[in-house]
This record gives sequence, C-alpha cells and structure tokens, in this order.
Amino acid sequence: MSNINDFKIVNGVLSKYTGEDAKIVIPDSVTRIVESAFWGCS
Repeated sequence: MSNINDFKIVNGVLSKYTGEDAKIVIPDSVTRIVESAFWGCS
C-alpha cells in the first residue's frame, strides 16, 4: 500500500507521486490531482 510520504499534497492538491507502488490509494484529503502528478510512473 502507498505511503503518505510518497505524495506531495498542498491544500488538498496532489501535485506529485514519488513512490514505486503498482497500486496506490489516494489519501482522502486530496480534492484535486494535477495533470502531471504521475509523470514518469510506469
């Protein structure tokens, strides 16, 4: 499961995911995800 420290979240906006998990659970505090948040993830 994904670690909260793998997400960059500011004011409810997820701007970057830095983890390597194949499946993640987006934290409940996220209200918006920027288009490039998962750039480079496979």
